[in-house]
Amino acid sequence: MRVVVTGASGFVGGAVLRSLRERGHEVIGLSRRGPDLSWDITSGALSRAPAADAVVHCAALVRDGRMQPAYHAVNVEGTRNVLTSFPRARIVHMSSASVYDPWVPKDRVSENALPPRRWLNGYGETKWAAEELVVRLRPDGVILRPHAVYGPGDTTLLPRIVRARVAGRQLAIGDGSNLITLTAIANLVDAVAASLDRPGASGPFNVGDPDTPTVADVFEHLLRSLGLPVSITWIRRSVAWRAAMVSERLAGPREPRLSRYAVNQMSLTCTLGLDRARRELGWEPKQSYRSAFAALTHAQPLLGPSLGVSLPLGCSQD
Repeated sequence: MRVVVTGASGFVGGAVLRSLRERGHEVIGLSRRGPDLSWDITSGALSRAPAADAVVHCAALVRDGRMQPAYHAVNVEGTRNVLTSFPRARIVHMSSASVYDPWVPKDRVSENALPPRRWLNGYGETKWAAEELVVRLRPDGVILRPHAVYGPGDTTLLPRIVRARVAGRQLAIGDGSNLITLTAIANLVDAVAASLDRPGASGPFNVGDPDTPTVADVFEHLLRSLGLPVSITWIRRSVAWRAAMVSERLAGPREPRLSRYAVNQMSLTCTLGLDRARRELGWEPKQSYRSAFAALTHAQPLLGPSLGVSLPLGCSQD
């Protein structure tokens, strides 16, 4: 199969490109930086677009902040340009569990959950708008909703967590008892491959790891895997919420160091129901967070100087 991958120079898009090539597909990687063709998806439809049987659309603006025109330009109009450029290709759209209500706990949330009445950041709002566009223009397309994507090559999620350290202690929000679904990049690329193998499947599918640890389990196992002391200082949710409000005001149009969205992601249960993907895509997540973290034992790039408190557990992708 000839497959185009957008956002191919990013963490998720690059992993998808490599995985599909390893599976024998002919893959063309698109992004502003290549690797095969250079294209800014905000610039309009791609002239002389290569022929493709399928497009895996991974390109997105992933930031945690208030709505800005750039979110709509990349995540919504960029998606429209991808659909226009490849009118006959099968679409696998990389969305995010950020489309679910960020204000409330979510336990085994299903794909038919309603969106929130109010959004906490521009990313979630525009990813939902992009999904609506895909459903309207390409109803036979697949929409994947991972949560907290991590793994080798991740430059956002795990590095931010590990660098939020003060005096040798890890900072975390809440009390650590809430449950969370993470998504190992290996499980996500398997879901992409399964979507291409099931041409009759369509609509949204949750994607995640098979286990649902507590946030405390995640932090403790990650620190052990990296050979760091398991010393965690838990910051009360109410304190973090007030700090996030100040941080957002000070940030203005920039990405805040700490946001209310990040506070809720850290302190509220968020687990995904995976039954639909298992049933309709024939997909089964093979890698647990423990086995995935084991591969990060020597991941020294995760370490570095403290960047302050910046602890999102939302979807990480480029």
